[in-house]
Amino acid sequence: MARPAREFNSLHRFRGHPVRAGRRRRPSAPWYLAAVAASVLDRFRLGLSRWLLSPLQGTTLPVWRRALADNRWSVAPRFWPRAALTTLSAALNSRQARRERERFGERWEAVEVRAPLFVLGHYRSGTTHLHNLLAADGRFAFPDNYQANFPETFLTTESGGKRLGAFFTMRKRPHDNVAL
Repeated sequence: MARPAREFNSLHRFRGHPVRAGRRRRPSAPWYLAAVAASVLDRFRLGLSRWLLSPLQGTTLPVWRRALADNRWSVAPRFWPRAALTTLSAALNSRQARRERERFGERWEAVEVRAPLFVLGHYRSGTTHLHNLLAADGRFAFPDNYQANFPETFLTTESGGKRLGAFFTMRKRPHDNVAL
């Protein structure tokens, strides 16, 4: 009768392969390499989100300038690369936002927005579950992550931006493993 052997690493443990007593086997190479590659890619994405990427990268130059001015133009040296990338993306977003206003301005102003419903709560209190329930109801509308991070340019950049962002963004929140 096969029984699970002592695990030689965390990757094998999650697979739950039964092996004969007293024998340790490595999983087949393609699966093992794919798991290692996925782990490395997740670490790369986490590093990008911690040190380079920022939710402010969807902002425009006036908003970014105001945020910097409110903080007396002070950016810690370890965040200079993030600030530089945010400045570059803010300049590009400003240009794209101007184009989007020219293209969709009249239709934007004609849209009637009903009173919003905000879901607020302490973390791990069920707010994500409540959001998912409300999202399943056709009476409510909600922005996805891309639309929330690029509020002034998503109409014209969403198709390409989502494809590019899919490579760089985490699939799950690192603190509680909930899918994004």
